[in-house]
Amino acid sequence: MKKIALISPALPPSLNGNAVDVERWKRELEKKGKTVRLFLSSDKNLKDKLSRFKPDVAHVIHASKGARAIKFLKKLEIPVVLTLAGPDINVDMEDKRRRHLVVDSFHAADQVIVFYNRLKVDLMMKFPRLRNKMNVINKEIDLPKSGLDFRKKYKFAKDDFIFYLPASIESIKNPLFPVKPLHRLFDQYPNVRFVVSGPIVEKGLARKLMSVHKKLAFVKYIKVVPRKHMYAAYRDVDVVLNCSESEGMPTAILESMMLGKAVLAHKIPATEAIIQHNHNGLLYKNEEKFYQLAERLVTSRRLKSRLEKNAYDTYRFFYTNKQEVQRIMKVYAAAIEANKVALEKAARRR
Repeated sequence: MKKIALISPALPPSLNGNAVDVERWKRELEKKGKTVRLFLSSDKNLKDKLSRFKPDVAHVIHASKGARAIKFLKKLEIPVVLTLAGPDINVDMEDKRRRHLVVDSFHAADQVIVFYNRLKVDLMMKFPRLRNKMNVINKEIDLPKSGLDFRKKYKFAKDDFIFYLPASIESIKNPLFPVKPLHRLFDQYPNVRFVVSGPIVEKGLARKLMSVHKKLAFVKYIKVVPRKHMYAAYRDVDVVLNCSESEGMPTAILESMMLGKAVLAHKIPATEAIIQHNHNGLLYKNEEKFYQLAERLVTSRRLKSRLEKNAYDTYRFFYTNKQEVQRIMKVYAAAIEANKVALEKAARRR
């Protein structure tokens, strides 16, 4: 196994979680002597590019957005590993128009990777045929240090209490959700600030966010915080938010835990896989609960400090073992073997 294709809905320099993942995998695989190329799953010329590259194995992220790529790869008889992204399971599986793409990708892939065990169990119950090709691999976090003074650069005062949402501007990330409850909080605590940073995916939603940014003094939208300065952003804010309706394994939560930050996140399976409520973070179900928990974070230094310590301990104990790429390579080897067996069976039938 020498040549590896990584196929994703987003690629670097995007700060999308999928792009961050493939960039990390590429770097680590190349350290092990592999030849790795990144491909965009929506590329119109994807089939031709894959045919020319002729990878020994292809690793596809996102079951529905990667469905077209998986079809190409199987026609080329290339082993396929599929990593589930989150929205493909939690959103597309519930959509009658896209469900078949997800299911077909499950069955076509030679091996499947998920980020937490609960999802593996749920999928094996729904799709027993997946039982022998399901793998759970935790993400690892690789965030370069930065000397930037985030507060100084973006003109925040030392006593501003910053709630920070690093997220692309799209409906599934729910970037406008915190505005109303944090506005209530701002009325009581004038040092509260709400900061959103991330690339624009949905222009209509971005226009709404920009309108809020202009009208409300406590709201700030930063289009792009370069990857090299994300360390400083997490370090210099007070609370990191995750408001997503669906996730695979939220990179931003893990990165913020690396910096020992308090996290307030929407209660969904992916966040529950990382956060134990009131231990290493806080989980909300609705707007009122968000407001109540946000107020506790503003008013209780003791609570915030405890969450910060436990968040860092979670990162240190579970996400620093440096085994991610080694485990992925074992999955690649299993996919190559499974593909070989399948091709031999098909040849005998002919």
